[in-house]
Amino acid sequence: MPRTLADLCDIQIGLVVRPEEFREVGVPVVGARDLVGHRLTRVPERHLDPDGRRPGRDYRLSAGDVLLTRSGTVGRVALVTEAEQGWLNGPHLIRLRVRDPAAVDSAYLVAYLSAPATQRWFQRVATGSAVQHVSLRMLGQLSVRLPPPAEQHEVGRMLAALDDKVRAHEEVVRATRALRGALADLLTSGDAPDDGIASSR
Repeated sequence: MPRTLADLCDIQIGLVVRPEEFREVGVPVVGARDLVGHRLTRVPERHLDPDGRRPGRDYRLSAGDVLLTRSGTVGRVALVTEAEQGWLNGPHLIRLRVRDPAAVDSAYLVAYLSAPATQRWFQRVATGSAVQHVSLRMLGQLSVRLPPPAEQHEVGRMLAALDDKVRAHEEVVRATRALRGALADLLTSGDAPDDGIASSR
């Protein structure tokens, strides 16, 4: 039976930070650009002073949280793992924290939110001309189909495994492109050994 996202999760807007507050070291602050391939695949470049704790809600992330971009490229989603626990939920992001992990599998929720049908829903409800964004009210109304927990777990596991393969292939592509660029520099700089081809023409 479908449930709304607001029924299933605590929904929190990310921390609003002034540019002058960021530091080179400290507690990592996750931004939209850090969500890649349904994971946080890089250590954020922006940090906050760990001693400058802010009052109010706790913005620290926990394993199993789901992050969603709320403006710009709306609807990008990533699962927080133990490696990112304690990082901060930063600007332009929404944190979804499942209320009952026994009933809702976080990896399944990532799969559901990243499915083409849900992504089309994000595009329909997003507002704004120059910069698109989705409101918390609309996000909370999103209907989520929940199969039995065992089926959720299997769906989440299968798609997470495919995400791992995609990231591995993308890393090979990046490394190959870097190698190609380095070889192009070497072979066109004039420092490459003369094999006699040019002089024979």
